[in-house]
Amino acid sequence: MTNTFQNFILIVSILLFQEMFFLNSFEKKIENIFSRMLFSKNVFEKKISEKNSEKTIKTFHAFHFTKTEISFDEHNAALNMTMHIFIDDLEKALEANNKEKFFIGTEKENKEANAVIQNYLQKHFSLELDNKKINYTWVGKETAGDLKAIYIYLSVEKIKKFKQIHFNNTLLTEVFYDQKNIVQINLPNKPQGYFVFDKGKTTSSFSF
Repeated sequence: MTNTFQNFILIVSILLFQEMFFLNSFEKKIENIFSRMLFSKNVFEKKISEKNSEKTIKTFHAFHFTKTEISFDEHNAALNMTMHIFIDDLEKALEANNKEKFFIGTEKENKEANAVIQNYLQKHFSLELDNKKINYTWVGKETAGDLKAIYIYLSVEKIKKFKQIHFNNTLLTEVFYDQKNIVQINLPNKPQGYFVFDKGKTTSSFSF
């Protein structure tokens, strides 16, 4: 084990220890850990890249995770979703099923990329409102500022009031054994809901 990797593990351990003792709510712990995971991941990858200047390690991830934020727009009666996914992780899943390169977020992006991503999401991310499956609409996607991830925007329109939302989230779990998928729910005048999905837990419900 290299000193760089040992230092990285030590940093993450300290961050998790701090969250357990200095934050009072589970929700804040999840949100802060997620943010710090992003920071630590970028720092670690930068060190790896600098140490291997002749051969940049692009596909190594200290963490494999996605984050989906869901909010309800009362004025337009719409459920809006923003999904954060690392590009190389997503490409690995897509290429395993399609046997071709997609170059997401680059000038060489495959013209079928959006359609293939949509098809993948339909298979690995689904919602039910009051026990009725709903179909979401693809709004679009954009590349994150660091060019390492994309934001995917989804929406469900003409939503009636509901009392329960059920998730099935298996994003990238067929590719990475340690995959974690975080879902955050923001509803008007309701407490925030946080869920963490992985290979062993792919479904959950939120009632209010």
